[in-house]
Amino acid sequence: MFDGADYLDDDEKIAEYLTAALEENDPAYFNVALGHVARVRGLTQIANETGLSRMGLYKSFSENGNRSPIPTQIYSRQT
Repeated sequence: MFDGADYLDDDEKIAEYLTAALEENDPAYFNVALGHVARVRGLTQIANETGLSRMGLYKSFSENGNRSPIPTQIYSRQT
């Protein structure tokens, strides 16, 4: 099965992917793209760093997810 996240293997590709998703002007679409990036970066590590549960992050990054509990540091996380 194709998974676009498999191709997000460096910061430049991730930036291009998020830029393209943002240009869709659809918050749900962008949120799913953030979820792909978070999965690539490691949801367990992000959960540990933010104090949120992995399941909560999965739900937040889904198309219909509630994005309000996602802290800003997820979006600006450094590797």
